[in-house]
Parts: sequence; structure tokens; C-alpha cells
Amino acid sequence: MPPITNPYIIPPGPEELERVGQIIEYLAAASVDVTYLNEIMSQEEDNNRTKEALEVAAELMLEAAYLSQEETCRTMALAWQLVKQRFQAMRREFYRKLRVLEADSKADPDNVAKMIKFRDLIDQKCVGVNQNTAKFLLIREGYDEEREQSIKQSLEEEQARILEEMGINA
Repeated sequence: MPPITNPYIIPPGPEELERVGQIIEYLAAASVDVTYLNEIMSQEEDNNRTKEALEVAAELMLEAAYLSQEETCRTMALAWQLVKQRFQAMRREFYRKLRVLEADSKADPDNVAKMIKFRDLIDQKCVGVNQNTAKFLLIREGYDEEREQSIKQSLEEEQARILEEMGINA
């Protein structure tokens, strides 16, 4: 069996790349320097580039005074969910391959040790992805609650206005 030099990789899908592209466009439209983000996205290594770009974009969002925070947070939440799905699929596949390798009595112990090291690395990356996904989902839920309260208040005010016009006291 040939030596293992890098972990199992699942490249980002088109929807994930599209969402990260949207975030970069939002930041650029808000006059934020996105040069570093573009450098990250141009890297050949597909496994981490969207994750790293989203981490940097989250920091750059703080600098963007004229950025629609709500729209950007919603897009970030969706992008992080896509990254999370990809990393979970990669993790499952990697664990499956490691079980097969460990069950092989002829497997090179060095290869098994490398695979275990890569497994631990993927687990660590999944923790960060899960944390960022949860953070942006909570922010999005906050915006949803605000919007729901605003709509409810508007409807109540409209109902009161209509009742008043009709001469019915509520």
C-alpha cells in the first residue's frame, strides 16, 4: 500500500462556493479590502479554503459600516451549514476508510498512525466548523425573532387602525 501523504478531501460544491462568493461581494460593496479573501479562495487546496475564507469574512464584517449585517449573517449561516455538511461527509468517509485500514492485517502501522493523526485533525476542524455554524444560526434566529415581533406589532397596529376607522372600540 502506498504511503498516505494527505487526508481524504471533499472539495466544496458549487452552492458553497457561490455563498462564499456572495459574502466576498457584500464585503467588497461595503468598501472592505477583500484581497486576502480572494487569495484564500484562489488556493489549490480545496479542503479548507471556504472554511478559512468564512472565518476571515466574519472578522471583516466588523469593519463594514455600510454592510447589511442581517443579509450577510443569513448568507454566512447558510454558507457555514454547507461547509458543515461537507466536513461531516468527509469525516464519515474518513472514519470508514480508517476502520477498513485498521481491519487489514497487512496494513502498514505507519499508514495507520498517519490516518489516526489525520482523523484527529479532521475532528478538530469539525469542532471549529460546528461552533461557527451554531454562532451564525443563533444570530439568524435573533434576526428572525426581531422580524417576527415587528410583523406582529405592525399587524396589531393595522388591526387597531381598521377597528378605529370602523368605529369599533377594541
